[in-house]
Amino acid sequence: DRVMERFPEASFLRDHQASTYCGFPALDNEGRVVAVTCLLDDKPHDFSTEELDLLRIFGQRIAGEIERSRHTAEQKRAAEELRRSHAFIRQIIDADPNFIFVKDRNGRFTLVNKAVADAYGTTVDFIIGKTDTDFNPNPDEVEFFSLKDSEVMDSLQERFIPEEVITDSTGRTRWLQTVKRPILDEIGRAIMV
Repeated sequence: DRVMERFPEASFLRDHQASTYCGFPALDNEGRVVAVTCLLDDKPHDFSTEELDLLRIFGQRIAGEIERSRHTAEQKRAAEELRRSHAFIRQIIDADPNFIFVKDRNGRFTLVNKAVADAYGTTVDFIIGKTDTDFNPNPDEVEFFSLKDSEVMDSLQERFIPEEVITDSTGRTRWLQTVKRPILDEIGRAIMV
């Protein structure tokens, strides 16, 4: 009570002609005060148990909303950072004239650079989810790729292929030196090459 006398510098109390004040901290998940919920009265007031319980409930709700807003803002920042990081990596791999690609165990491309897409006469976006069979007319080459990809994933060993033939979209034969490496999941299984 007599809060304006006790806190004469508090303009909020003066502006509301507060005589009595009751406040509860709103705590985040780490126990930090993120807000204060309060009841003011312009006359002396004994706050009831119901009023105090109501303040606690409001405080918890306010803290929850503040925490949710912070979490949402952090998620947006993280998503934007991830987008920028992907764009940066995409620029790097697309600038490389060497073929860079990743395939899953079914031979589907999960990542390719522009050099691969250009050789197959398509775009990076279009090739994702497809296999060599969708672009390479030579079944022997496709079978060779598949065999080597499986060997690398099954053995968990990198493989250097000194001469590998690929027929591009124009029918031109290209000779490549290829290094294939297994890509492991969190428990050490090869899920891609």
